[in-house]
Amino acid sequence: MTREDAEQLQQLAPHLRKIGSVAILSPGDAEKQIFPQSTSLPRWRWNLDRPNRRRFDLIVASNVFMYGSDPALWFRHVLGSCRYLLLLDLIRRKRSAHGELGRDGDRMRYALGDHRPRVENTFDLAKLDERLLGYRTFHGGANEFDEHPLHVVGLFRGDLAEPVLRIDDYPTGVRPLLDDLSPLHAILEKIDSRGLRYYLGIVPALVDDAMGKFLGGLRHVIPAVHGFDHGYFEYAPVLKSKGDPFNQHTLGSFNEFKGQRYEVTVEKLSRGRRLLEDRFGTVVDTYIPPGNQGDRATGRALVEAGYRRYLSEKRIAGCPLPWISSDFYGTSDRYDTDRPTSIVTLHLTWEWDLERHGRSGSLDRLLDHLVARRRAEREQGARLGAIVSAGLHGAAAGHGSSIGPSPS
Repeated sequence: MTREDAEQLQQLAPHLRKIGSVAILSPGDAEKQIFPQSTSLPRWRWNLDRPNRRRFDLIVASNVFMYGSDPALWFRHVLGSCRYLLLLDLIRRKRSAHGELGRDGDRMRYALGDHRPRVENTFDLAKLDERLLGYRTFHGGANEFDEHPLHVVGLFRGDLAEPVLRIDDYPTGVRPLLDDLSPLHAILEKIDSRGLRYYLGIVPALVDDAMGKFLGGLRHVIPAVHGFDHGYFEYAPVLKSKGDPFNQHTLGSFNEFKGQRYEVTVEKLSRGRRLLEDRFGTVVDTYIPPGNQGDRATGRALVEAGYRRYLSEKRIAGCPLPWISSDFYGTSDRYDTDRPTSIVTLHLTWEWDLERHGRSGSLDRLLDHLVARRRAEREQGARLGAIVSAGLHGAAAGHGSSIGPSPS
C-alpha cells in the first residue's frame, strides 16, 4: 500500500467502521492499524479462486486484484461474501525504467471511464455495473521511473448489501399439482409487485406453456433450477394414495439424484437449465437442491452442467461452487423482524398453507420489512459512495482527483 492509498483509507475509515464487521484481504501494517478490530484474510486463508462461505459487512482489498488470473471470478467470489467492497488499486503505473511490467510479469490494470491503463490486459470496472457506488482517481506513489501513476479507490455493493429472498417449489414440490394455480400465482404476484429481486426455485420438468407464460410476466424474478422433477412423478401418487395431498405426515427430505448414473444426473441438470432459459430468455445458472440434499456426484454434475452457485441449507459435499445458505428458513408467520437476516427462504406451497388456513397477513409484513431494509441499505450505499467519490479533504487539496458517479 502506498502512502497515498493509506491516506485515502485513513480518511474513509471513520465512515466505514460504522458499517460493521470488517475483513482485509492480504493485509499490510497500514490496514491493520487503520482497522485494528478487522479480520485478516491472507492468501493462505482465502484463495480467491474459490468462494468463501464467511460473510462480512465490509471487505477491504488493497493491491490484491491486480494479481488475479481471472479478476472477474475473484470479484464474484468477494462480492458474494460481503455487503460492501472497498478497492484501492492502480489503474496505471510503470514497474521499471523500461515499461509497465515487473519481474512477475504482472499485466492486469483497471479501466474506469476515461481512465485507461497503458497495457493491453485490463479489467474494466464498468463490468461491475450498478455495483459501483462511487470512486475517485488520484496520482501519487511515483517511483523514480514513473511520474504519473494513477490510483483508484472505489466502493462496490456486494451481494449481501440488500436482503436476499428465495422462494422454493414452483409449481409444487412433491405435492400433487393444484387444479387451479391461481392462489400460488397470486402469492408470486404479491412478491413481484414489491420490486424485490428474488430467487424462485422452479421444477423445470413440471412447467407447461401456461405456467411459462405466467412466469414470463414476472419482472423481478431470478429463475433457479429446483431439481429436475423434484421426485414428483414418484412421490405425488404416494401422497394421493395416502390421502395426504399436502404432505403433512408422509414424506420427508430426500436426494432426488441418489442412485442415478452420473451421466443421467448431468443430462437432467443441463436439460433443466435449458428449459428455464428457453422460458425466460436469460441465463439460468443457480441451483436449489430439493430438500437441501445433494451428494458428491451431484456436486460434480452441477459444475459440468454450467451452474455457478447453489442455494441450500446444507453443503453439497465436494461441490466447489459458491454456496449460499439462509439466515431464516420457514414460513412467514415465524419471521422475526427484530432479528437481522440477510437471506430469507420461504416456500410457495407453505405460504399457501397459511392462507388456506386463514392465517394471511404475515407475508405482507415480511415483504414490507424487506422493502424497508432494501431502501435503507440503498440510502446508506449512496451516502458512502458519495463520500468515496468526493475524496474528503484530499479532493480539496488538489491531488488530481477525478470524481466518479455514485448511483444509488
